[in-house]
Amino acid sequence: VEAVIRERKLFFISLYFLIWGEASNVRFLPECICYIFHQ
Repeated sequence: VEAVIRERKLFFISLYFLIWGEASNVRFLPECICYIFHQ
């Protein structure tokens, strides 16, 4: 259970940095964010 929670936190942190780093490109593609987030 602890490993799953840790993996989810890592996933969300990675997703945050991905969106933050590529904000100029990804903000025009909200469906891309949905695809990454809802896999």
